[in-house]
Amino acid sequence: FPDTLLGSSDKNTFWRDDLNAYYFDRNREFFLSVQQFYQLKGVFRYPSHAIEDPVVIRRELDFYRLSANSSDGFS
Repeated sequence: FPDTLLGSSDKNTFWRDDLNAYYFDRNREFFLSVQQFYQLKGVFRYPSHAIEDPVVIRRELDFYRLSANSSDGFS
């Protein structure tokens, strides 16, 4: 998924030498869905118990550059 943030070299701007890791100061709860997107090979599943604010969801999807275009489907 080279068009997504984590699939591109753009993620390198988030590298922290002091942590020896990438650091994204974002919504932790949402990141579990982002991680699962890659594990499920492009299927985005948003847990029903997670954030329900559509503005927050859209902001996070935009940040990670996840969209219907980059996945097989959203559920």
